[in-house]
Amino acid sequence: GSELIKADRMTESLPYIIFAIQNDEDFEEQLFTISYLFEEKKKTDEAVQFFSILADRFPLSKACWFGLGLAYNWSKEPEKAIDAYLNAISLAENGATAYYNIGNTYFEMGQFDNAIDNYSQAYQLDNKDYHALTGIADCYSELQQYEKALDYYHQALDLCADDTEANLG
Repeated sequence: GSELIKADRMTESLPYIIFAIQNDEDFEEQLFTISYLFEEKKKTDEAVQFFSILADRFPLSKACWFGLGLAYNWSKEPEKAIDAYLNAISLAENGATAYYNIGNTYFEMGQFDNAIDNYSQAYQLDNKDYHALTGIADCYSELQQYEKALDYYHQALDLCADDTEANLG
């Protein structure tokens, strides 16, 4: 399935992906990789169509909803992206990654307070997520609250001294 996507034969890959999801409990991790193949190929419309079909077929798959959220985000449909991420969160044991991506979506929309709330939720669920701290810092920087931004950049660097974004922040 993923090789067909790499070869720009997305439609042909769908039956193979559906078969794999039905027969392999661990396949959801592969869906994350597949979603980024669509981004790499700049096939956002195909990604929306692909993950919409999967989310309809497998409504209890957090990976299908997460992939759909990514696809909507890439196709500049932030409200639909947030809805899809919220569906993924409702199915996940730990929705830290989905909350982080909701934060990114709100950041791109210029809704920095909402972004901070979601980055904070991501960090509460995964206190090793230095990306969430960097996201919070970026929001405070956009809000011209530079001391708060610096505090969060420092917290991110405490978790990962190699974080380029925090070092540049």
